[in-house]
Amino acid sequence: MIATTVDRVNTQSAEGRDRMRMYYAHAKPSYGTLTERAEQGQIKTRFAEYEIIDPGKYEGNVEKQRMGGLNYCFQLIDGCQALTYSRWKNKITAGVGKEINYALSKNMPVYELRGKRVKAIHRPVTYLSLDATMRLYSALELKQRQKKAVKMQ
Repeated sequence: MIATTVDRVNTQSAEGRDRMRMYYAHAKPSYGTLTERAEQGQIKTRFAEYEIIDPGKYEGNVEKQRMGGLNYCFQLIDGCQALTYSRWKNKITAGVGKEINYALSKNMPVYELRGKRVKAIHRPVTYLSLDATMRLYSALELKQRQKKAVKMQ
């Protein structure tokens, strides 16, 4: 089930207690990948008391599309108590960077996943521009198409 607003996200544990929420900021190309699954496992292990709020689960959500993706994500962050993020291709992409800095502006604890380590972040981060992020995504798409073309030969 996809919630239409963060207030409707079920946050009750099996014992019926409200759970804290951890927003998981990560680049769109990592949605649904083994990397995403591994990172979520790492978050669950390190922050067992948190429910993971994954913006990728809201792709296609009508309200997210109506509000604009990033505004909807800010609303999700407002309903969380912490944020964890990962880099993509060793870079902080535009949307992830904006989410990190938004959470920091709200005095929310922010953590970076770095391999097997988790690092607390206390200062705003520098991130790729939207144009640079889109160029990085386009380069990945081109590379994937080229691999598919080679396999089909």
